[in-house]
Amino acid sequence: PLHDDYSMFIPAKCIMYSANQEDSIIVKLPDDPHLVTEIRTYLQTQKYIKDKSDASASTSLKTILRDRAEQNRERRNRLVMLIEKLLIDADYYTLGKSIEIKAQTFSKAIEDAFDYLIQNIFNKFGYLIKVYDDPIEEIRQTLKANDIVQQQMLFEFENNEPKDIKEVKGYIDLRLLTNPPVILSELVQYFAKRPYGWNEFQTIVLVAKLFMTGTISLVMDSAKLQLKDAAAILSKTHQWKSIKIVKRKMPSEADIKKAQALGKELFGSLAPDGQDKLSQYIRDGLGDWEKSLKSYKPLADTGKYPGKKEIDVCLNTIIKVLAIHDAYELIKAFNDHKTDLEEASDDLHDLKDFYNNQRQTWDKLRDAMSKFEPNRTALDKNPDASKALQRMTQILNAPNPYTLLKEANTLISSVQAVNDALIQEQCELALKEIDEKIGGISTLLADNNAKDEVKHAMLKPLQDIKKKIQAEYSIPHITYSVKEAQEIYEDKLEKIAEMFRPDPAPDKPKKQVKTIKPANFKQKAYLDTEDDVEIYIGRLKAELISAIRNNNRVRIE
Repeated sequence: PLHDDYSMFIPAKCIMYSANQEDSIIVKLPDDPHLVTEIRTYLQTQKYIKDKSDASASTSLKTILRDRAEQNRERRNRLVMLIEKLLIDADYYTLGKSIEIKAQTFSKAIEDAFDYLIQNIFNKFGYLIKVYDDPIEEIRQTLKANDIVQQQMLFEFENNEPKDIKEVKGYIDLRLLTNPPVILSELVQYFAKRPYGWNEFQTIVLVAKLFMTGTISLVMDSAKLQLKDAAAILSKTHQWKSIKIVKRKMPSEADIKKAQALGKELFGSLAPDGQDKLSQYIRDGLGDWEKSLKSYKPLADTGKYPGKKEIDVCLNTIIKVLAIHDAYELIKAFNDHKTDLEEASDDLHDLKDFYNNQRQTWDKLRDAMSKFEPNRTALDKNPDASKALQRMTQILNAPNPYTLLKEANTLISSVQAVNDALIQEQCELALKEIDEKIGGISTLLADNNAKDEVKHAMLKPLQDIKKKIQAEYSIPHITYSVKEAQEIYEDKLEKIAEMFRPDPAPDKPKKQVKTIKPANFKQKAYLDTEDDVEIYIGRLKAELISAIRNNNRVRIE
């Protein structure tokens, strides 16, 4: 009421003035005469007290000044209460309207007026479905949501789109049509102004949701951001100027149908409609392939099982496609790799059949080949066995042995029969030879009345070799065991001779054992004539007589 223009601010002027001052509230207090009187008296009293205050003043004047000061304090309190009442009863104008305030306190009256102003200036603030206490944490949680949450949110966007999401999408669509590109910092600033007034990070939460569901893509330094990297970047305000928002590309109907047909061919099931569902269908199908191939890879990498090259090639193709997060780009890559994926499907069919059904046959073939290999020289002398072994080798070395494995059991049986016969023959010959040695030592021990413990010690090594041969499956090992038995036999003969040798006469030297090998006295590989026989026998006889005359004991080997 003390304002010079108070009388001019009739309701019409207040309405017009508030319309021109969009961010202001006009509060017109009632013209209460007590207000002017009390203010003037208060100010005059304050001036009087100030002017008369002096340390040298009389006691009576000081008393008067104290009384006046106390009266003015009471007057000030009355003024405050009066202004508070006038504020409650005042006329309020804003945004070209007179607004009705029904508050019981002056502070609530001012608050209600500002609420009205803010709600009408920022009339889309209420579009925010939720105001997050910790928006940065919400951004992190949104971007690491699993597929189920992602699909649920996408379904919500498509079927019951929230107002805040709709506003952000609408802004992006309009900007991309009229003035691309959309910079993230500009989008945040736009929604911080009228009519929104959204906090910067509340807006970033909405961008994160659109990004997580694949509605938009975020590009930084010419590369699309990945979900795993986006939370850290979106949480830093200085990064927002470097991030562009790109609307997702949508595949054509022809590309969708092409991908659906390829999916049915590769995965054996009907592909769904819609970019996102089709993308997930492709991801699931290739993910199953990847899981199977990775389960086969450790065995193939050993070099003992087939398919390493095919597994690596298939995985390389699959990983390339699955590395793409954008649904549009994934569908495009799926179609572009049609030939590679069809070849991978054929390879995977063979690999699945092998590792799930044929692996046991393969192991049987490898084990049989390992068992036959030591006897290869002997087996190759048999035409049927040699041919079967060559075929087994071809299968084991074949790049794609899958259709050949049906021959495995027949080939193994064919070689097994020949191998068993050879083993039996070699065993019988070897056992016969060892039995002769056991018999010779047994006779020698009996002739010398050897004790039982001596017999056991002398015969046990040969008996052990005999048991070993009976269980042996390798012809070279049987041959080696026979040689080993010969050495043991010679050693035992020497020990027995030493053990039971009579004390020599004092004038006769002790006889030494000399080993003679008859095969060393042949002059030719073969004896063809009677003269050849006579010459051979003559040389052997001369050597034997010479050894005896030189006081040696002769051992024939």
